Amino acid sequence: MNVRLFAALALAFTCASGLFGQQQPSTPLPTFRAGVDLVEVDVNVSDATGALVTDLTAQDFEIFEDGKPQTIATFAFVDVGAKDLPRTALLAEPDVQINTRDDGRTYVIAFDEVAPEDTLKARLFLRRFIEQYFAPNDVGAVVLLGRGRARDTQDFTSNPRLLTEAIDRYQGGFGKEEPPVSLAPPSTPASIPNQASSLPILLPSPGVDTSGASRSRATALKALAEFMGGLGGRRKTLLYVTTGIGFDMFEIIGYRGGVMSLAMADVWAAMTAATRGNVTIYAIDPRGLSPDGALADRATAFSAEERAATRDARTNLRTFAELTGGFAFTDQNNIDAAFARIVRENSSYYVLGFNSTNPRRDTRFRNLDVRVKRAGVQLKARKGYIAAPTKERSNTRPSGDLAPAVANAIASPLRTADLPMRVTAASYKGNGRNADVLLVVDVDATRLPLVEQNGVHVADIDLAWAAVSADGKTPNGRYRTALALKPDTYDRASRYGLRFLSGINMAPGRYQLRVAAGASTGPAGSVMYDLEVPDFSRTQLAMSGISLTSMLSSDAVTQQVRSPLQGRLPTAPTTAREFDKGDALTLFSEVYADGKRNPVYAIEMKASILSADGRSVSSAEQQSSSADARATGGRLPFTATLPINDAASGDYVVRVEARESLTGGATVVRNIPIRVR
Repeated sequence: MNVRLFAALALAFTCASGLFGQQQPSTPLPTFRAGVDLVEVDVNVSDATGALVTDLTAQDFEIFEDGKPQTIATFAFVDVGAKDLPRTALLAEPDVQINTRDDGRTYVIAFDEVAPEDTLKARLFLRRFIEQYFAPNDVGAVVLLGRGRARDTQDFTSNPRLLTEAIDRYQGGFGKEEPPVSLAPPSTPASIPNQASSLPILLPSPGVDTSGASRSRATALKALAEFMGGLGGRRKTLLYVTTGIGFDMFEIIGYRGGVMSLAMADVWAAMTAATRGNVTIYAIDPRGLSPDGALADRATAFSAEERAATRDARTNLRTFAELTGGFAFTDQNNIDAAFARIVRENSSYYVLGFNSTNPRRDTRFRNLDVRVKRAGVQLKARKGYIAAPTKERSNTRPSGDLAPAVANAIASPLRTADLPMRVTAASYKGNGRNADVLLVVDVDATRLPLVEQNGVHVADIDLAWAAVSADGKTPNGRYRTALALKPDTYDRASRYGLRFLSGINMAPGRYQLRVAAGASTGPAGSVMYDLEVPDFSRTQLAMSGISLTSMLSSDAVTQQVRSPLQGRLPTAPTTAREFDKGDALTLFSEVYADGKRNPVYAIEMKASILSADGRSVSSAEQQSSSADARATGGRLPFTATLPINDAASGDYVVRVEARESLTGGATVVRNIPIRVR
């Protein structure tokens, strides 16, 4: 059984601005979880027409815990857009990720083990959620609470393609299971140990499951809820695809001490973490879904006892979700209405915090009653929470000798925006099957706590990165530099940023890169980057990544650790993807030809700047033969300069294409979106 949250946030659907100072400022997050005793409640308020009410203050609310009034200690209104944010059609997936976008919603799709006939429906409808309801600034992950392969999951990302691909890989939990692997950094939860499941394949889950599968699933759910509860910040949304929780939830609510079974204790711990950590659970039972709009409940094929068990399972599922402020989707087929409601409830809401007047850490369920004083409105909030145990464990585990803020940022599974950053990565052929990945990081130097000493601005800066692959590979590294910027260099860094170049040797595979930077004191930032490192040796014709620079983006102060480009560009590569008219882009890429498979060939390489309608506004070409490839060991470098003269303001794509023209063989293409202003 695998609970895979490697950790990542890749804001993959916005072109980065040319300068940090030209980006739109990010909306500050409210301060959450002031202390372990603070209880927070998310509240949705709507009027008689269903429209969200957004102008309430703390004085408009009252909170009662077990019938006793509580004093509201913290209050915030979170608004990420009540309506679905449109996803702009893209010419290509961006190769630059930033951490200065406004936050959206945070979703985790958790797949339980379900019957094979329900697996396809679950995939179909969750794909619909991503395609129609997942907004550009949302973040999502796909995890497995049942048996499955670690590489079939997806870490936090804003890339809908990666999420839908992970959804399509879901097999219902009854396929071959791989052994668990350890994850890093340490804040990422380890995989759950494998346990054999006796969950029936063709029958609904019973109302109360006492099998070995019960403990295994409960352990996975506990790990996931504790992980999500430890993320902090805004509401976290768990879309839980399951046919039943497997326990009588009224026993959980009514627990008054004594011995619990191990499985029940795990479910209780999951509820504790969810209700204390702003995790809202929406349970989706795929048995009630069918693509043609008809209900697909098969309960009539079962005995009266089995139908009763199904009803009990659904009752427990509803109770489980509603206790966290969510709802269960069962016995119906209008999944679009459910998805729209989920988006609405997680778009605009109030966060009320109070310190309970009940000091006992008795681990009992406490009923919450949130009221609003304004007439004619409707309120929705979770029903209660489970009191914390004697000790609560912190998820923050800084390690090593990194600056504290950088250590926290690299350990966080979500991006950190305290220090604005942009990151891009391009893979080039290295030794053997490994690749040399060029990592380019631009940092807003005006946010660094540089200290002036005798006219020189100084600070110790840490750059750290960690990568986790689906098969558990965890390469990582760090770099520390003692900045000493003279006045003219300091002025350049303030205006154009501070740039780091670092080469990373990585094996082929799909990775989630965390990159963090900051000073020894002061703020730090982090960016999550989805990276696929190709195996360049496995195809007849392959292309590296693309590195870009321009005449007007070369003024950033650059710290070079190691670069695989070896001076191939006139200036350091940039993360800027927005350029002015009159600028000129220079790009570098490599084409790798397999001379053993095809000893005689000719490669045509072309670089273009194309508009949305396919019109070329600038281009450059190069012809290489097999003789050229033999001289460079099958490595064909390609450098091209593309002036931006006749391009109107708008979105474009830089396309690099290589084609084997002698035999009309393979063609490889890479695209990078840019913007001309």
